[in-house]
Amino acid sequence: GNPRPRLMRLPEAEALITPVETEIRSQLGDLIFGADNDSLESILAGQLTRVNGRVAVAELGSAGAVAERLTGGSASVFAGGVILSDPGEAQRLGAHLPADESVQAKARLLARAVKKWSAAMAGAATVFEAVPGAEPPVTVVGMAVSLDDREDSREYRFGGDLPSMRIRTATLTLDLLRRTLPPPA
Repeated sequence: GNPRPRLMRLPEAEALITPVETEIRSQLGDLIFGADNDSLESILAGQLTRVNGRVAVAELGSAGAVAERLTGGSASVFAGGVILSDPGEAQRLGAHLPADESVQAKARLLARAVKKWSAAMAGAATVFEAVPGAEPPVTVVGMAVSLDDREDSREYRFGGDLPSMRIRTATLTLDLLRRTLPPPA
């Protein structure tokens, strides 16, 4: 028949888990941001708090999804945000988003502008643009993070419904912010 499961004490279980966890972490590197009850938002809040920093967000297409997730971790690290309904509204932040620029480049411009506008340590931005004539519909999403001494940005092509794209964008933008901020000492 079936063998009876063996109950073990926590120290025994941890002794078995630790070498496996160490190997997984060495293979995956910074793809792993936490363990147990850590969330991406709580990790970001800790990173920003450690350096006495705050982040501001400009969102064109993601409808505040990044700001909503960020404030869920700790509102004290949120310096404010602007939700834009069209590229022309970037002028509110002192930015111009040229039509001939890539979506990623536009996100970088917005991240710099919202950082300056808010006087925050970091600026993060998202830009959504539909690909004309694509069947099935495709949206190109640019996301960027701007700090005083470094920037990073990404561009993705997403299909699917808009709410799902906004959720993916918020997660990827927060992860980009996590990777761009100074690592814990």
